Amino acid sequence: MFKWLSYNLNSEQRKVVLLSSMGGLLEFYDFTIYGLFAGYFAHQFFPAHDEFISIIASYSVFVVGYVVRPVGGIIFSHIGDAIGRKTVLIMTMVLMGWHQLELLYYQLMNRLVFMRQL
Repeated sequence: MFKWLSYNLNSEQRKVVLLSSMGGLLEFYDFTIYGLFAGYFAHQFFPAHDEFISIIASYSVFVVGYVVRPVGGIIFSHIGDAIGRKTVLIMTMVLMGWHQLELLYYQLMNRLVFMRQL
């Protein structure tokens, strides 16, 4: 039926193809959800007097994430080839966790400052 689809893959290769496809699907899902909710995020995270500026700021975060992700993949893949992929995976997870803690800290500090003003 589909001769161009009939590759001779063993079970390990099929598993790699399936998991890679699922990773791409989840990445696409992530960007799609952010794109759909960008209007809501604009009002929550980018309050401004002009609604258009808030939406542009929200979509600019979307564009930066969409452009920088492949650049990070290129950089970290070279580092992974040099020092090991497991080390790079742990390093990227620690970096993401650290920045999440920083965001939490700044949000808590802003709320404390706001509560002191009341």
